[in-house]
Amino acid sequence: MMSGSCEECGAAAEFCDRVPCEDAPGTARYMPLCWLHACGRRQVKGSTVRPILVFEGVGYLDFDRASGLCVCPECGRQYYDHPQFKHATYLNQLCDGRLVKL
Repeated sequence: MMSGSCEECGAAAEFCDRVPCEDAPGTARYMPLCWLHACGRRQVKGSTVRPILVFEGVGYLDFDRASGLCVCPECGRQYYDHPQFKHATYLNQLCDGRLVKL
């Protein structure tokens, strides 16, 4: 999902940000960032900088905690109605790729 180096400078990535994908309008991708560039991205409006959680050797986003009654902004269904994450069944994966613990 993500490489291990910052897209800005090539240093080790510790964080990531969800940014629009140029190849597919209306979708997003995750941009790996070092701590320095992640600090700068936190000042950008709409930025969703989060720590990378290394899980079974693959980079994934850290998860958020939420009520299962929350409504997904992408599809309008409750979080309970989203599939479980295949690598950690205690997490649900939303339409935009975010992971939530209900």
